[in-house]
Amino acid sequence: MDFSRIDALLSGYREVSSVLLMEMDTGKTLYSWNISRRVRSASIIKLFILGCLCESFEMGTHAPSDILTVEDSEKVAYSLVTDLSQKNWRIDDIATLMIILSDNTATNVLIDLLKIDTINVFLKTLGIDSTHLQRKMMDFESAKNGMDNYTTLEDAAALLSKVYYGDLVTKVHSQWFMDVLSKQKDKKMLGRFLPEDVKISNKTGLNAGAQHDIGFIEVNGNTYMVGVFLDGIPDEVEGFELIGKISHDFYKEVSNA
Repeated sequence: MDFSRIDALLSGYREVSSVLLMEMDTGKTLYSWNISRRVRSASIIKLFILGCLCESFEMGTHAPSDILTVEDSEKVAYSLVTDLSQKNWRIDDIATLMIILSDNTATNVLIDLLKIDTINVFLKTLGIDSTHLQRKMMDFESAKNGMDNYTTLEDAAALLSKVYYGDLVTKVHSQWFMDVLSKQKDKKMLGRFLPEDVKISNKTGLNAGAQHDIGFIEVNGNTYMVGVFLDGIPDEVEGFELIGKISHDFYKEVSNA
């Protein structure tokens, strides 16, 4: 395969970018650039929280149908849970909103439920060493004091590979994770320039100067993982379009379009 067009797109962005393209049926890495670069995770951290929740379900600590009560004091911005009057939510519904709408109140409720230390220990058991959760969503004061959340494209890809191959806790929980991912509503990065009928199961992350997206794209019966993390581009639309162009050029290459 010829990825020279992607090389050209990355010209001028090498220091601020990480890119990974994988063929999932063979496990073959088709393209890799700077995937161990540690970046501010933004909402990509929510993938790891969902993984820890799967382990909690398997251990019987919590169940998908358990009810969580969300108090007004827990509500933050960028949240459907905040905007609605409903107070009681099933855990699996809260988790789904955390992923498909990147709901920040839902995320914070799950962080309180699972505990930061437990989530970080879970990651260590998976051999994921460069991802750390240190603060809740919208806690800008902690971020200013250096307590931000960090990850790498390599770590995110390792987690999603386990999900795809059914190795995240159990096949049942891996499939549930995949089902949640497939409902993603945010297509402004990887899906930006793709045909509408292309199936994407992904998670985005957005912070000041950071734009990330990783997930699975299905092309001609084959599944590929596409991940692009950018940390250092102040113009978010510029970042969105770069990710979209990389995804589109990859799609053209593997689909012979």
